[in-house]
Amino acid sequence: MEHELEYIRKTYGVPAEIGRSILFNGSAGEIVGAQGARLKIRLDERPLETLLVHPTWMIDYYLMGANFKQ
Repeated sequence: MEHELEYIRKTYGVPAEIGRSILFNGSAGEIVGAQGARLKIRLDERPLETLLVHPTWMIDYYLMGANFKQ
């Protein structure tokens, strides 16, 4: 999985790594892995689902450990 994340970082110029906080289409979540050139993310509002998303589509990356829960 790490080689997939490295590929995503180099190819798309994004700071993709497991545990990084993200906003996806306005919803808070975090990166939990990768599959091919897609990120596996888990949104706080859907903790039992894992979504596969393109690394540059409707996603904002934040500092490691940032928390957006209110």
